[in-house]
Amino acid sequence: MQSAGIPDMPDFGLLSSKTVTEVLMLEMKMSPNAKTYLVSGYPRNMRDVVEYSEKIQIVQGVILISWRQKVLERQIDYGAKLGQVVLSLARMELNNFYKNVIPVAEYFDQSNMLISEGSGEETSASVVTYTQW
Repeated sequence: MQSAGIPDMPDFGLLSSKTVTEVLMLEMKMSPNAKTYLVSGYPRNMRDVVEYSEKIQIVQGVILISWRQKVLERQIDYGAKLGQVVLSLARMELNNFYKNVIPVAEYFDQSNMLISEGSGEETSASVVTYTQW
């Protein structure tokens, strides 16, 4: 989102679903020949799902990469030590993710569009395979 002109936003979870969907639509319009869009961390919650469904309407599948919480926490700590991550913001984003991702995953699972991938540490090749639908 920083590249979308929102550099000082303290918590991207505070951005409205409408704003995030509009940014996503703009990015998609800038790449009209793309067959697949891989959007990390989206949808953030069920409001994003509703907004996306109303505006864009096309979802062929959702990939859920399951990361162990300890691994993510170590990555956050490491990034903070390098000065690349604001520790409090990263922890807040991680908490928001765990609080909101389960209903989204359940929704797409019930719609038979969820592809759940095992450990995030091992899935890069699988994600590439799935994005070639």
